[in-house]
Amino acid sequence: MSATLALLWLLSAVNCRGDPGGARPEAEALTAPELGACLDLRARLRRWLPSRECGTDDPPLLRCAAAEVDARAAQEAGASCAVLAARVDACAARGGNASKAGRLDAARLVYDLAVFSAHVGGRGRLDAAQRLLWKAAHDLRGLLGRHVPREPISDLRGPGPCPRSGAVIGEANGLYLAQGFEVISMFELAATFLRTARGIRVLPEAARRVGCEASGADRRRRSGMLGPEPEVCGCLHPGQFLHTGWGIMDADVELFVNLQEALLASPARRARVFAIGNAFGFSSVVLGLLFARKLGAGSGLVDVIDSETEAGCNHVGSLITRSIANASDLDIALSVGLSPRDVPHTMRAPAYDLAFIDGEHTERQLQLDFGAVAPRLAARAAVVLHDVGFFGLHAAVAGLPPEWRRHPVRGRSYKNLVGTVLLHRGFPAGTFDHL
Repeated sequence: MSATLALLWLLSAVNCRGDPGGARPEAEALTAPELGACLDLRARLRRWLPSRECGTDDPPLLRCAAAEVDARAAQEAGASCAVLAARVDACAARGGNASKAGRLDAARLVYDLAVFSAHVGGRGRLDAAQRLLWKAAHDLRGLLGRHVPREPISDLRGPGPCPRSGAVIGEANGLYLAQGFEVISMFELAATFLRTARGIRVLPEAARRVGCEASGADRRRRSGMLGPEPEVCGCLHPGQFLHTGWGIMDADVELFVNLQEALLASPARRARVFAIGNAFGFSSVVLGLLFARKLGAGSGLVDVIDSETEAGCNHVGSLITRSIANASDLDIALSVGLSPRDVPHTMRAPAYDLAFIDGEHTERQLQLDFGAVAPRLAARAAVVLHDVGFFGLHAAVAGLPPEWRRHPVRGRSYKNLVGTVLLHRGFPAGTFDHL
């Protein structure tokens, strides 16, 4: 690499922007981690298929080198992996792998083929590759007696993460640790190709911090909680995953970091944010760190509404979010309510510069959520719609008012694996072309 190219790459990595005028094809060539996974799968299939009566005609998968540089070939490789996963699964079911070792080998191969297909193709929640992934995970659990995570493919595009995003993620992780919770990757707990989707694990000090080891009135006095103590303490079992829903991925944090730059470029240098959906609060905390620090000139605010209905411990996710906001001087106000009914009552600002919609992932609810926040959005504003691709909500997005320019987020340092979409109005042309 020449010194000039090295300098250009360094500037791109630090700013996490890349070339604003660069072409963005619908399909993409393989990244380095994806190419490595493709080559590994090709070698494993070459060993596996000829020894069974499953056939060996898999030329699209075997063209990994072409897929490295050609978007269409990469798409074909991803589709081929889903077909091959089904073929391997069917062959194993016919009795070609009677031994436990053989069944394990087949289940691992199906799992990894399905992960590759889902990852490269941006497959949705109900896609055939995702269903094969879940089935293979179930088979592995049955054979091994426990969940053994398979390392997913990295969602990094380049040789390293975005430094600015990494700094925000590190700070947010530290705030959770201070409250007695560890932010973890969901691939440790579930069958998923989303490497940086997040959950939280309960640490021993979490129960002590909220007074669960005390009793009666003393517990209420020490915890300061408004809800029934058993409902909170019953969720705080050390070492267990807290069931609150999943948190945002690295690509989402990168998007918010870039939006901070665009939104705070105005003379007011202050942004007001409204979010629908909280889970355990990782997105709310990240938005608070970027837009709502109370200390410093021109700080904004983050208002959030959550129905606390996604999982059994959502109310604890709300408690954690409020505790972090209070301990860190972040101006985050989290309200419990339903969208669209309760949205107006939870808004502290007359107008908002950014909205993040991550509520119930159905076409009708996405449109209702957008309709609830739209009347209070500023003339110059952005809306982030999460999980559009993963839940197949593109038709709902297409039905939103045309005054909002649509931008499918590509991601610079990280791949946008869940199909997050950015809407915006009032910004100069080309403002978000680099995202």
